[in-house]
Amino acid sequence: SIYNYSSSRESSPAQRDFAPFAGFTGKGRKPTAQSTSFEIPVKSESFTERKTDYLKAAEPADIPALEAPPFRYLGQVFNLFLIVEAGETIYFIDQHASHEKILFNELMENSISVQELLVPLIFTVEKENSAELRNFRNELENMGVILKDLDNGRWALQGIPASCTGRENIIVEFLKAPKGTVKDLKTALYADMACKSAIKDGEVLDPVTAVELIKKTMKLKNARCPHGRPVWFQISRPELFNLVGRT
Repeated sequence: SIYNYSSSRESSPAQRDFAPFAGFTGKGRKPTAQSTSFEIPVKSESFTERKTDYLKAAEPADIPALEAPPFRYLGQVFNLFLIVEAGETIYFIDQHASHEKILFNELMENSISVQELLVPLIFTVEKENSAELRNFRNELENMGVILKDLDNGRWALQGIPASCTGRENIIVEFLKAPKGTVKDLKTALYADMACKSAIKDGEVLDPVTAVELIKKTMKLKNARCPHGRPVWFQISRPELFNLVGRT
């Protein structure tokens, strides 16, 4: 399906237009029996010699936000990439990486309030990890993660950030093997939680869900997931035309 979205027109899912996509046949042209074959002009250089800078993906610097709406959602491929047409550019959005970054930002930006657990979660860690937890304990409490040392490597998780309700097991899994330093402990924990909670590679998204994810992705100031991977890559109309020998 093709989904046309414009910021000037909001509508309910039932009112949104979903038109069947029958394939590209060119402007005003219809396929005929004589148009079943064609030739693509081939340049003299070999394929391996051609530059692939038309795939503008990861650069070490921050990736800016996508173009503002209106945009057209063309569909999902490989149960992972959402294809979006905006202006003269086609974007391929990684649904897992984009959702992961959105969840990560929400966790980082929410004010911290502690949700006490009615039944503390008891877990056991290795001796060296117990020492790390003791060192990180104050920082964990500032993040809303409340622990009690039961000795002999046994710990009780007594409270969690309210924004992390339902993710207690993810927090415990992280605490069993803390990653990073005190300075980036919060980032490491929230990145791990966002990754495990995000839409997965292989999940089929309905058009309404996909479009909502695209709209949020377009608002990201730095389009990289917490682990540094780019959320999307792009190819422009001229670059695409050049690939198939059009001018």
